[in-house]
Amino acid sequence: MSAQYAITPDLAINSNFFENSSLTVALVKTSSLAGDSVTGDELVIDALALNDGDSGDSFFFDAPVIGPDGPYFPAGASRNVDGLDSDSASDFSIASFSLDGSHSPMSSGTDGGDGDGGGSVASCGDPAEAIWAIQGSGATSPQEGQARTVEGIVVGDFQSTTDGLKGFFIQEEDTQADGDPTTSDGLFVYDNGFGVDVAEGDLVRVSGTVTEYYGLTQLASVASVEVCATNAASATPAPLTLPESVNGELERYEGMQVALQHPMTVSQNYFLGRYGQLTLSSPDDSGQAGRLFKPTNQYPAGTPEAVTLAEANARRLLILDDGMDIGAFGDNPEPVPYLGPVPPMTLRAGDTVGNLVGVIDFGRINSAPPGEEARDYRLHPTQAPVFSEGNPRKAAPETVNGDLTVASFNVLNYFNGDGLGGGFPTARGADTPEELERQERKIVQALVAMDADVVGLMEIENDGYGPNSAIANLVDAVNGALGDTVYDYVDPGTSAWGGDAIAVGLIYKPARVDLAGGTSVVGLETGEFTQGPDQRHRKPMVATFEEKGAGERFTVVVNHFKSKGSLTGIPGDEAQGDGQGNNNLSRTNAANALADWLTTAPTGSDDPDILVIGDLNAYAEEDPILALEAAGYSDQIEAFAGKAGYSYIFDGEAGYLDHALVSETLVDQVTGATEWHINTDEPAVIDYDQNFNPAGYYDGNKPYRASDHDPVLVGLDLGGVAPLEGDVNGDGAVDYGDFSALSGALGSVAGDVTYLESADIDGDGDVDFIDYQAWYPLYQARD
Repeated sequence: MSAQYAITPDLAINSNFFENSSLTVALVKTSSLAGDSVTGDELVIDALALNDGDSGDSFFFDAPVIGPDGPYFPAGASRNVDGLDSDSASDFSIASFSLDGSHSPMSSGTDGGDGDGGGSVASCGDPAEAIWAIQGSGATSPQEGQARTVEGIVVGDFQSTTDGLKGFFIQEEDTQADGDPTTSDGLFVYDNGFGVDVAEGDLVRVSGTVTEYYGLTQLASVASVEVCATNAASATPAPLTLPESVNGELERYEGMQVALQHPMTVSQNYFLGRYGQLTLSSPDDSGQAGRLFKPTNQYPAGTPEAVTLAEANARRLLILDDGMDIGAFGDNPEPVPYLGPVPPMTLRAGDTVGNLVGVIDFGRINSAPPGEEARDYRLHPTQAPVFSEGNPRKAAPETVNGDLTVASFNVLNYFNGDGLGGGFPTARGADTPEELERQERKIVQALVAMDADVVGLMEIENDGYGPNSAIANLVDAVNGALGDTVYDYVDPGTSAWGGDAIAVGLIYKPARVDLAGGTSVVGLETGEFTQGPDQRHRKPMVATFEEKGAGERFTVVVNHFKSKGSLTGIPGDEAQGDGQGNNNLSRTNAANALADWLTTAPTGSDDPDILVIGDLNAYAEEDPILALEAAGYSDQIEAFAGKAGYSYIFDGEAGYLDHALVSETLVDQVTGATEWHINTDEPAVIDYDQNFNPAGYYDGNKPYRASDHDPVLVGLDLGGVAPLEGDVNGDGAVDYGDFSALSGALGSVAGDVTYLESADIDGDGDVDFIDYQAWYPLYQARD
């Protein structure tokens, strides 16, 4: 070996396993390799493929392909000592059969095929395989595994091996396109640092092997790249109008440059800072633009309407990517694409984007583990997209009127360590005291702006109610920002609330409400709400409050049901494919158990006014919410926002997991309900977390992205019962005083100083003798 190739091997294999056929040789690092089988768990350090020229052979590990050399393999191949490891044949030197030790590096201009899978050397302009023939009209290439040579115009250059896609996109010249709308004229070339730099507009000739990479047709194992001309004849972007006719129709544009013919709406920006991706939605089939909504937020699961909406959403969706690889160097791009350098612009879900020109590929679109990740069609722009504000920030929530405001706020794992500056990193929240300070600043600003009289909290650390507890720490911070002791927290008199690391809680303004005398703060810990290692839901907290000065009572029930992501292991909790996710059965059972328990007046209050709030981890038309509605509770988000309500975005679809449902007796006393969209519409990259987010995007002077859920606010007027008919002077009785008041208003019309609406019994805008005739029977019927 050393004499023939001037190489001293680390290991010599005595048996000769080479045969006169194509094969792939891999250098593998593993401690568990059984025999000669590479199963995928091993780390492939290096690989080289040898091609005997027969059609139909397959190669592995994206290894560079060498051969054929005449009718035989080359005598040997060795990696150049000072060569570039670019996964290409030019990295290797080839020895001859002369046994004189001579060897020479392969030329990057050597052609890997003549368009028919052969190996003859060819030049620009010689016959080449049509790109549309490689793409075919199906989801995968009919030529997968074949060595092919193509020529085309570079329409997207993303060759960087550090943060790019490690390749470029080529498209047939307009004169060479087949005109078939079912076949793509474009192709991605995975050159992986082959060494030939190309630019958009170049006419290039490329030889390689047709492969399918997780659904993306590409030319890989590149053997040669030749730039035939610069500023060549054009490959015009294909005009593209969405939605698709059928989901998956974008396959016919895979690898091509397209130009969207209409603006798109930003439906999700969660992965913007992580992967440089935005989820966009097209106008719907009727041409109505807007964000995507969860089908089960709009319609009951499994209904034809829900199924139809799910299918329509899939056809409207397109991922705007940034031309960077989702990998070690393409994660967490800085500056953040589309936000720009510090100080960044605002880019919210609900904003719109135009001038969308770029290349279409197919790849990963979420952060699920390998093998479980979602993949879809993505647009890598070749021109700068233009964004327009379509959903501006609001500095404060919309007013809900009423005498009292009750709010629900998921504070996203607010953990304060040991409360004394130590105890970091925490189990679920801040990793450092600095992160806690960043998190707390945003939450405090949100709570101050909400100005609610009672707030139910979710995802607060379950560390008791002492002076160093998380809830005490948060209340102290809010009061510090307000400059006075405005808020207190409900202390149930226990060392913890339930058995989870996080808990629900209640804070309130003692000047406005107080815990009602003779009642208790209680929670449910039996049946569906059993706490412990196998618990499913957080222990709800139930407290009855009394409005100061009015004596009116109402009960608040704070909840946090089991999530959709994890799985309880209980039979029937597996996702049923109807959009409700995992654990729907457990959540539905919890809703029924909660409703039944509340009929027992658990706090000791006999007042039937009940407000159920919290993160129920179920959308508006899913089974748990329908169960609560069947028990007599009314959805106030739907009552005031209709089908446009949302507090959370997942997989590009909006809906509300955070609820406000009221008992029948409380419905007429609700004056308004709203969601303050400060969180879920905002990119996650601006939150408190310092593990991934680059410096400068966090703004501690604003509440935006304080959490991942939007807060919900409900207005109550507990004196809002219908006024006593005939009580003109409003003293609570129908008597002679009302006759005097009515007489004083006789002859007045609306707008007059003397006009009294309460005296206008018939509501016709004036007070006359007819009103007296209507009032007198009420006077006679008085108690």
